[in-house]
Amino acid sequence: MSYPMQTLTYGLRRRLHELATPHEVFALQVAAPYYHGLQPVQKIRPVDTVTITVADNKVLVKGSNGATEVDVADGFINLHNGLQFHDYVVEKPVDLGNFRLAPKYINLYGCKISEALVSSIVAQNLPTVKQLAIDGRCSFESDKVAKMLCSAPLLTPLEKLVINDGCGASLNCWLEVLIESQHASMRTLYLEDATLMTLQINKFMFERLIRLQQDNFKLEIHFNNGARIVKVEKQLSEFFDHAFDWSWKDYSSKSIKVSYGPQGREYARYYYLREE
Repeated sequence: MSYPMQTLTYGLRRRLHELATPHEVFALQVAAPYYHGLQPVQKIRPVDTVTITVADNKVLVKGSNGATEVDVADGFINLHNGLQFHDYVVEKPVDLGNFRLAPKYINLYGCKISEALVSSIVAQNLPTVKQLAIDGRCSFESDKVAKMLCSAPLLTPLEKLVINDGCGASLNCWLEVLIESQHASMRTLYLEDATLMTLQINKFMFERLIRLQQDNFKLEIHFNNGARIVKVEKQLSEFFDHAFDWSWKDYSSKSIKVSYGPQGREYARYYYLREE
């Protein structure tokens, strides 16, 4: 139930200021800038990148502007570029109460992606995220968590999704999530470190995903160096031939680039949909 600010006594306003997080104090001061008792003015410090990591079961938060480290322990931090999680393997929410978050990208490295972690990110309602990257050392608590992350409103403006094949959620799960959520803004999808198992997925669901994307959509699949060329090419034929043609050059605005072979001497095929 709402409570009129003007009915609060000066002492209660001071107590409210003490109990509120820096983010809440900032919101109150914006809403009621001339009310006595909500001062001093909450200062904002801009930070380019925030990195959250876990060491000895303790959560550590570091901020940086370029190569310069910024103390984020006190005050209200305005994050405007990158939010990174390194080795976040504890199953507990992240305290982001002293941050005003507007990151352009979120990167997850070596994390146990749990419902608690995803809930912390989703709760921030971030309309600015353009890129989400998940490396191969990450693991998902369940396919449900992957769906929870990818279908969240915060990823509505997502333009680039990078998934390493080693991460815990199955690629079939990702296909289902991306089809259901229909990210109209997505421009690029990367599947990194692919193996011969990568394309053991529903090829008709995959075709549907590609057809749903806009004309400027690009998908890139990068096989790791250990995948044998002959076996990769055989699998590509079995997977793509029902609905795609391919070329050594990119002739289409909507295409799938598949790279494979030894590092420095990779082959690249470009697949594009046939007309229905």
